[in-house]
Order: sequence, then structure tokens, then C-alpha cells
Amino acid sequence: MALDRETNHRPPGPKPPGASRASFAQDGMGSGRLRRILGQLEGTKGRRPLPNLTRSALLLVDLQALFTDAQSPAHLADWPAARPSCQRLLVEARRQGRPVLWTRHVHPPDDRDSAIEHFFGRLITRRDPLSTIGPDCLPKTGEPVIDKARHSAFWNTDLQERLQKHGVNTLIIAGVQTGLCVLATAADANSRDVVPIVAVDACAAKRIEEHDAAITALAAGLAHVVDTDAVLAAWSSQDHPPLARAESEKEHT
Repeated sequence: MALDRETNHRPPGPKPPGASRASFAQDGMGSGRLRRILGQLEGTKGRRPLPNLTRSALLLVDLQALFTDAQSPAHLADWPAARPSCQRLLVEARRQGRPVLWTRHVHPPDDRDSAIEHFFGRLITRRDPLSTIGPDCLPKTGEPVIDKARHSAFWNTDLQERLQKHGVNTLIIAGVQTGLCVLATAADANSRDVVPIVAVDACAAKRIEEHDAAITALAAGLAHVVDTDAVLAAWSSQDHPPLARAESEKEHT
């Protein structure tokens, strides 16, 4: 999204007493910690059994150099822990011929006096090299990249029309940042009667506390919150309709 004021080399604010700034990798997000978080959410609406995923698509949110390049001022230190799960989802979705869509957060030069500018300061534009997707996960020809200028991938884009074209009623969401564009997109999907499923180990945030808070909010009734293994298991057990597969292969950016 934007290059926020903290990433413009401002010194960080004081750390609240007792607050942890551990990263996913430092705190074992890929194993025991992930199980504990999801275990604590058992009984919430977001931990209900997954729906049928026959008509599902994969949406990868904002995997651009702004967040994934270690040299970027807005680099997410926890992205490397989420990257393998993103890659697993991408490989399997492609193998099964499921629709794969990407978002890229960029702003037009005249996008001023917006709420997002109020909170984040300098906004990233298409001309900025950090706006490019990659290098860890890259779209293939035929996989649409949807430019957006707000947190939700549905805001002023054709995402909903693309999903309708493929007959998609369930959206698997992965990417960054968990508490911003991932959460906003999931909530917007919910409001549009597309069931969102957030693969929480395939998401990253600036701080682990923000990631955990977002997962908790999503689980209250905005989205299913699961790990990548659960998505892959559900995909493997359910057929994918040939028509949607054929249309996905013909889709162009």
C-alpha cells in the first residue's frame, strides 16, 4: 500500500510495557504458535468447517517489492515466514487449474486528501520500482493483476466481475498485510456474499500483534481462518469444474 510515516525512517514510538515485537520466525509461527492461535479461536465462527471449495479461487494480495524486498523501507520482516505457504497455495491452485488473481497496491499521482494518505503519508505509484510484484511469487501469463488504491481489493476494481465470470463463490486469500488489505478485502468479500477464507500462515503483518489481532477479528464472523494445510486438503478432496478451469486458462490481464 503506502509508504507509511514509520517507514520514512522515523524512530519507532515507545514500546508499551510487556508488549512483544517478536517476529513469526522468532516465535515459531510456522508450527506450535500457529496451532495455539487457531486453537484459541476454536468455537468462533471463523473456525467452522470449511464450505465446499469446488467454486473457489485464490487471491494473492499485494506481494510486491514494497513489502517483500529486504531493501525496501516498508519490508515486512515476517514475509519470509509466510512465503512458503503462499507458494504452496499458488503451486496447487495452478496445478488444479483454479482461478488465480493478484492485487497490486498503487495510487494515481493525483490521489490526494484521502483517508489512506492521512494515515500513511507518501503513497506508492506505478512508477515506483517497489510497486512491482515479486520476486518471490510472480504472476503467470493469463493471471490477472488488479491494481487497487485502497485497502479492499474490491474498491473501484473489477474483482467482483472477474469472480462472477468464473462462477466463484469462495475466495482463498493470502498476502499482506494481515490487518490492512487482507482484512479489508475479506470483509468486503463477505459483504458481497463471497465466502472468504484467509490462510493465516500465508499472510504477514508489520508486527505479530497486528497479525494476531486481525486473525481474531476475522474469526468473529468475517472469514474462515485456517492454515494452508486445511485449504490444500479441502482442494484435494473436491473436484474443480472443467468450465471454470478452461475459462481461467483463457483469462488475460
